Amino acid sequence: MIEIIDAAYCKVTDRSLYEAVREILSYKSEYWTEGRFHKERHVSTASFFDRKTGEFPKGFLRRVLEELERKKLIDPTADWLRELETPQYFFEEPRLRDITLRSDQYEMLQGLSNLHRGYFKAPTGSGKTILALAIRSMMPDSKTLILTHTIDLLTQTVQEFRRFGANTYEVGGGRKEIPDLQRGDVVVAMVQTFINLPDIIDYKDTFDIVIIDECHHVTDTTGRHANILKVIGSKLRVGLTATVPKDPKKLMALEGFIGPMLGEFTVKEAIEKGVISKPEIEWISVPQQDDLLDITKYRKLYEKAIVTGRTRNRLVIEAAIRHIDQDRSVLIVVKEVEHGKILRQLAEALGLQARFISGDTSSKIRADLKQALEEKQVYCVIATIWKEGVNIKSLDVVINAAGGMSEIATLQSIGRALRVTETKKKITIIDFVDAYRYLNHHAIMRLRTYVENEWAMHGTATQK
Repeated sequence: MIEIIDAAYCKVTDRSLYEAVREILSYKSEYWTEGRFHKERHVSTASFFDRKTGEFPKGFLRRVLEELERKKLIDPTADWLRELETPQYFFEEPRLRDITLRSDQYEMLQGLSNLHRGYFKAPTGSGKTILALAIRSMMPDSKTLILTHTIDLLTQTVQEFRRFGANTYEVGGGRKEIPDLQRGDVVVAMVQTFINLPDIIDYKDTFDIVIIDECHHVTDTTGRHANILKVIGSKLRVGLTATVPKDPKKLMALEGFIGPMLGEFTVKEAIEKGVISKPEIEWISVPQQDDLLDITKYRKLYEKAIVTGRTRNRLVIEAAIRHIDQDRSVLIVVKEVEHGKILRQLAEALGLQARFISGDTSSKIRADLKQALEEKQVYCVIATIWKEGVNIKSLDVVINAAGGMSEIATLQSIGRALRVTETKKKITIIDFVDAYRYLNHHAIMRLRTYVENEWAMHGTATQK
């Protein structure tokens, strides 16, 4: 009826179930084409079930079995179903030195004990790295692979695991070799490096657990994450993320290659429990320039209004100076390197010492600057990076100079400052309302994200 091929795929052997499984794993897919007068939207149906081979990603197994049973297409007492039961593992009680797990973290770990694969959703700053450490502590003799996608996350994760006594190796940032591993060893790897290891297939049966940090990047069947998860034979696989995609295909890919959601600790719950700070949103209206109103191409408008927009950029730096004068540290988020360089030059002209980092900045400089910002030896950093996962504990203010409409990008950028410390109980998010097509709509989408999270807002934009 259904067989498990490996840790990544299952196969339907009964052709009479093909159509039902295809329907269970179907999703709506949309695409756009150039019409005669404007772009036209098209919607079609696709499925994660391959009718040629009868295969589907193993993360869907529970969903498929439950739906087939609900439709009375399989006998829940059949012998072949018992053969599909997930192997039982011996999990120890999670123990971390000097750390007491919260009740929500215990509940998530219980979900892993029951299902053995899936992902946890919790806001940045609420302890996702602690969850990863706790997972390893439940199987202390296991060999663990942790996948990250940036050098900053790689460095941060290695430091945390070593701090808790784990024998930890890193793959990425110039390191491309994995030594002979002993029981209990941890490998933290960048996906970009791991997927290109010439002998990657040799590690098929090496790891007992694979943990995927920022797992919302598992978005399709052919990306780096998916291709690694097809090779690695770990039956225990866990994802950690602060956000999940809304696009049906991306959301299903996440379930297919990792597993279903095992637990969620919402932003609202984290704020109510005092785990993270409640952001205050400060809106600033950008004065309109009439010469930009007739620009119809988004790329050109973004460049003129945001990247090189002199009035807007001055408002960004003036906002940073205002908060730094109150002894508050500031991270200015930009999308493009040129924009970051322009802001740094303007900051210097206005008497503000600001540092700029991008993907080309060395890992050592990034780590040193992160520590300097945390210790307030540096008060202002402009960055195209640090948009995901990186914890800057003492950070007080995040300025979104990049714009954008993505809920994921908005929440991830804010996440740098959410952590509560003894000296910091609130954070400020500064955002901008631009008066032009596209950009105004994007601001409304960010506004929607703030409203949905019930965050207080003030500023010139809210007074109009």
